[in-house]
Parts: sequence; C-alpha cells; structure tokens
Amino acid sequence: MNPKATAISHRGSGAAASPDFQEIFESLPGLVLILTPDLTMIAATDAYLQATMTKREEILGRNVFDVFPDNPDDPAAKGSQSLRASFARVLANREPDAMPLLKYDIARPESEGGGFEQRYWNPVNIPVLRNGEVAFIINQVRDVTESVRLRAEHEELARQKEQLAAIVETSDAAIVSTDLDGLVVSWNRGAEQVYGYTAQECLGLLFSIIQPSERVAQESARVRDVIDGDRSDQFETVRRRRDGREVNVAVTLSPVRGAAGKIVGVSEIARDVTDLTRTQAALSQAKNAVESANRELEAFSYSVAHDLRSPLRSLDGFSQALLEDYSSTLDDRGKDYLQRVRAGSQRMGSLIDDLLRLSRITRVEMHRRPVDLSVVAAKLVAELREAEPGREVEVAIAGEIPVEGDRELLSIVLQNLIGNAWKFTSKTPAGRIEIAARERDGLPTCFVRDNGTGFDMAYADKLFGAFQRLHSEAEFKGTGIGLATVRRIIHRHGGRVWAEAEVGRGATFYFTLNERRETMDE
Repeated sequence: MNPKATAISHRGSGAAASPDFQEIFESLPGLVLILTPDLTMIAATDAYLQATMTKREEILGRNVFDVFPDNPDDPAAKGSQSLRASFARVLANREPDAMPLLKYDIARPESEGGGFEQRYWNPVNIPVLRNGEVAFIINQVRDVTESVRLRAEHEELARQKEQLAAIVETSDAAIVSTDLDGLVVSWNRGAEQVYGYTAQECLGLLFSIIQPSERVAQESARVRDVIDGDRSDQFETVRRRRDGREVNVAVTLSPVRGAAGKIVGVSEIARDVTDLTRTQAALSQAKNAVESANRELEAFSYSVAHDLRSPLRSLDGFSQALLEDYSSTLDDRGKDYLQRVRAGSQRMGSLIDDLLRLSRITRVEMHRRPVDLSVVAAKLVAELREAEPGREVEVAIAGEIPVEGDRELLSIVLQNLIGNAWKFTSKTPAGRIEIAARERDGLPTCFVRDNGTGFDMAYADKLFGAFQRLHSEAEFKGTGIGLATVRRIIHRHGGRVWAEAEVGRGATFYFTLNERRETMDE
C-alpha cells in the first residue's frame, strides 16, 4: 500500500486516498497544508514539509500554532493581519481569505546545523464546505523568500545608487564621465564650479572643451591606457575654464562599467590645486632662499670667527708675554689689568666657539636611532669625575633610559644639563645629581635633577635664551649659550624642555622627545 495514501486515509478523509488523489494532492501549486476547523493539521504536501523543515509524524494531529507559533516580533502576526485572524474569517465567512506577507523563523534540524532560517510566505486559506459548514481548511502557501530577498537587495542597491549620486552631485570635486568616444555624459556641480561650464553646456560635447590644445593628445593616450589596461591613473595637469583662465588640477581617471560589466567609458575626478601649487612653489622658493642664506651665514660665521680669533689670540698672547717678560717692572695693578685682558679675550673666544656650535646644531643633519641615555650619562659623569677628582658628588643614573633620536645631539643635551648640575652643586656640601625618566602628563619625560644653588622661578623664562644668565661670572663661569643649545636640539626632536627650581634647594630640568614628529629633521 502506498504509505502516502495510508497517511492521508486516517486524517479524516473517511477512505484511503487513491494514488491518483495523492498525485493530485502533491501537484497542487505552492505549499499545501490541510487543517480541521479546530486547526488540527491532518495532511501536508512534501513541498510543505521540505519548506518548513518538518516531518509528517512531527506535525500531523497537532494544532498548527503548537508547531508554528506566532512570531511575537512580527507586526503582521498581530491583529487583523495575523494568521489566527485569517482562519477565524474563513470559519465565519466560509470564504477564501488571502493574507499579506508573513515572516516565519523556521527551525533547522540538528542534522543541518540547527538554528533558524527566516522565511517569507504569501498564504491563502480556502474553506472546504460540507453541508454548508467548513469541514476542512486548505492552507495554500507561496514561499516568496527569494523574491523578498531579491527585492530587498534591489532596494538597497537603489538606495546606494541614489546616495552615491547625491555624493557625486554635491561633491566639491569636479566629477565628469565620458563615453568611449570622449563625449561628456555626466557633469556634476563641482565641475560647474571648477570649470565654469554648466552641465547643459557640456553634455554631449567632447571633453577636450576644457583641455588646452597642447595636452589633448597626451591625455587621450592616458585615457586609452586606462581603458585598455582596466586600471586607474593619477596625475596633475591643467584645465581651461570657460573664462579662459587655466587651473591646476589633481586628476584620478577610472574606467566605467555598464550593467553587463563591459567598460563603457571613463570617469575623471579632479580637484583644483592651483592655490596649493602656487603655495608649494612659493615654499620651494623660500626654502631655496633660506638654504642659500644659511650657506652665506655659515661662510660669514666662519669668516668672522677666524677674523675675531686672530686678534683675540694676539691679545691673550701678548698679555701673557708682558706678564712673563716684564713681571718685575709691573706693579700689582698692572698685572691685574693684564690678567683681566687675558680673561676677557679667553671668554670672548669661548663665546665665539659656543655661538658657532649653536649655529651648527641648527643645520646639522639628524640621524635618528634608538639611544640609551643612561649609557651616555654614565660616560659624561665619568669624564667630569676625571676632570675634578677632588669633587664628592653622589650621582644616581637610572638603569635604562631608552629614547629615539640623534645620539650626538642628545649627548650635547646631557653634556650641558649634567655639566650645569655638576657646576651648581659645587658649593653644596653633599651634592647629589639624578638622571632618570618617568611618565608625566601621559608622556615619557627625561630629567636631570640636582640639589645645588637653584634659581628663582620668576626668571625661568630667561633660562633658554642665548647669553641669559641668572648667576654672575664671578659665582659660576659660563657663556649663557648652553641652555639655548639644549632647547634647539630638543625642538629639533619634536619635544619640549622646561625647568623647576627653588633658590638654595636645587633645580630639575625636564625634556620630552618626539611629541611632534612632523617638526623633526627640519
């Protein structure tokens, strides 16, 4: 016996279904489910079972809403548009009832990975009457999931196309499309602003209307390369406006494809870079002028330094000769005068050397690489101890102070800062210097701290200027160039340098590196 006929025979048909009936039942269009007036499911086509991912033994004899509950998140499952309401209308009116789109989450069997699959149906409920009453309800469903998905995709594509068209139309860039013959097929508002022509004036004309004649052949070849090579191209060129004025533009050419995927033209996105080109030319000219001035300044500096050193050496040498050869004929005042002449000439020589060093630091090429400042500091402290073996100074250097920068320039920074700390602790009975780094305001910050003479913070703004000194030459020797040198080096590393101090209680000099990478190597 046909198992399908057997299954149908005890669902209320009153007799075994014949093979012909079963064949007719299965051939009904759509997905077909038969229910009794109390909504008990008694028959289902194979197509219905396949679409709902169920088996006959799982659903037959059960109430439809026990197996397929209303989706509470679907507005269509509520009120007059719900499936319950449709069944109620069929029973009350004894007439077919067509429903709008319904959404169901169909449970997948575990053999297919489990989970849920969202399906969309258009159901029609048809009553089968016996003696004027509804004996059965035929629930005929059309699965429109793919149609819904395709419609959603088309709507999304249309939305994206509309959005893209709005972006193109409102863009400041000049966006123009041409066909394979070079005729303009689209012209946005940006093109109107950049080139001065309206879209109505250019549509259907050759793109060469805005090209200087001497550039047409070359750019036509570039367009052909874009089409043949199926690639984009970027370059800068010149376009001629409606008023005859030429503008510099940065251009991106790209192939345009039609619905079949075939290249049907070329799009050009252009930005007016006339002002930028002029600015770059002015900057280049200014840079060349500065470099020329720097070369002249360097030559002048060396010339002046040489011319100044020669008489200074003569002053110092002849003063020393007078002291040595005529010491017996000079009184104490005369000797003191000569000593002052010598000291002044030597100080002048030191100033010249420091100024030359400061000017070189501004121009020297930087070579950035990892540097451990603790190693550099240890070497500098060892040199200071060797130069003054009698000094008792406690120096604490952190185990590692890793930074990135120019090793030679950073050595000059530490040479000045540690040298100052060494100098200004010379009158402190138990001098102490600390070189370390820690995070401050979210940035790694290096510092050199001492417990020496210190200074009044009211004068802190003068510290890093050339020739600015907070102590007299008699108290502490120096030219006032060291901290100006430190500031220039730190600025070249894109960092900051500052100090905190208190009179009689020492000073701390902080510096950061690489805060502003764009300023480095300038």
